[in-house]
Amino acid sequence: MNLSAERVEEVFSSTRSRIGIEHMEVVMFRQVAYRLFTYLFLYPEDDNYKIIRSGAQELLDVEYIWEEFSFAPSFKQLLEAFTELPEEIPETLLNEFNRLLWVKPIAPPYESYYLAPDGRLRGNTAADLEGVYRNAGLGVSSKLNELPDHVAVELEFMSFLCSKEVEGMNSGNDQETAAAQEEQRKFLGQHLGVWFPKFAKQVKSNTKEPIYNQVVDAAFQFLRSEMEYLKVR
Repeated sequence: MNLSAERVEEVFSSTRSRIGIEHMEVVMFRQVAYRLFTYLFLYPEDDNYKIIRSGAQELLDVEYIWEEFSFAPSFKQLLEAFTELPEEIPETLLNEFNRLLWVKPIAPPYESYYLAPDGRLRGNTAADLEGVYRNAGLGVSSKLNELPDHVAVELEFMSFLCSKEVEGMNSGNDQETAAAQEEQRKFLGQHLGVWFPKFAKQVKSNTKEPIYNQVVDAAFQFLRSEMEYLKVR
């Protein structure tokens, strides 16, 4: 997860003559933002927690890219909250993650729970999503170790689709760029954009830690902005 100002400049230097730099910056930011939210909904073991804190600082360093978007206030508040946390994950944060999202979760982080008629996990929704990932040349990462309809897996897929858009822009392949954008639009309109608000409400109704309110608020505002940005109908 690397989006320092120096890295942005390095990547863009070879594409200035062909691509609008502001558009490229936004797509790269979106890719990394989705990655950050992926980690925020994974078990906060030491490595993941370090990635979150360092990623939050990197995104604050390039605030000029996203400061005018509608999600900026809640996003900035979230990033600052994580950069201010101690280097070792607080026990209260870990316990709250376990209670909310992990051990007999109060707010199950699975699409099936909110959209499947019977709320059954490992059903048709998960199978359909496996097909979506397979068609994109992907499987569910063993590192994530989660079902295909877990919120982190879906966020990671959106990050991947943003990376495909960046690749298309870098190579000057308009068809690849447009195809990646259309896949993002379709996935948000059929999956994350539909069930995430219900999941966020479940978290907010049950959390005892303010930071998890901030996490779902920022993610909700970001996804709502994404749907506007991609013109999801």
